[in-house]
Amino acid sequence: MAEAGWRLEELVGQSAQPAMEEDPVPQEPEFNEEEAEWAPLPENENDEAENWPSEAKWRKMNKEKSLRYRGYQWRSRNR
Repeated sequence: MAEAGWRLEELVGQSAQPAMEEDPVPQEPEFNEEEAEWAPLPENENDEAENWPSEAKWRKMNKEKSLRYRGYQWRSRNR
C-alpha cells in the first residue's frame, strides 16, 4: 500500500513538472515608455474628450458586455 502511495506521488509530481516550468503569462501588457512619449497629442483640448463615452454610456456598455458574456441577451428599454 505504501509503495502505491509513493508511485502515485511520483506520477503526480511528473505531471505537474511541465506546467511549473512554463513562464507565467503577464496579466497586463507591458508599458512601452518610448511609444508613449512619441504618441500624437490631441489637436485641441476637447478633441480627446469628445471621443470618450460619458459615464452613463460607459456603465451601460459594461453591463451589456458582462451580461453577454454570461450568455444572456440584455436589451435596453431605451433603444
